[in-house]
Amino acid sequence: MLNTLRSDDFRPYLNQSFNMHIAMASSQPHMRALELVEVSESRHTPSSDDARRPFSLIFRDPAGGVLPQSIYTLEHSALGSLEIFLVPIAARQDGTQYQAIFN
Repeated sequence: MLNTLRSDDFRPYLNQSFNMHIAMASSQPHMRALELVEVSESRHTPSSDDARRPFSLIFRDPAGGVLPQSIYTLEHSALGSLEIFLVPIAARQDGTQYQAIFN
């Protein structure tokens, strides 16, 4: 499913929460609410008409603390459950930012 998603699939959910599942070594899985704060398309032109344009998503974790880059399960009421590779890109005063890139 991830290979069919486009930036327009995420735009309606800007500034909405996604629940991120975090596997904890010594306890039950933990969840954090991430906010989708940016959806941006690459300026790169796809090689064919049916290819999607690469895009990225930026999520903000207001809980702070930096989690390692990894594949995390994100859930959204409209999009369902998605396995997305997230990379921490900034630790800011308002929370940590994570980026997902779709090529």
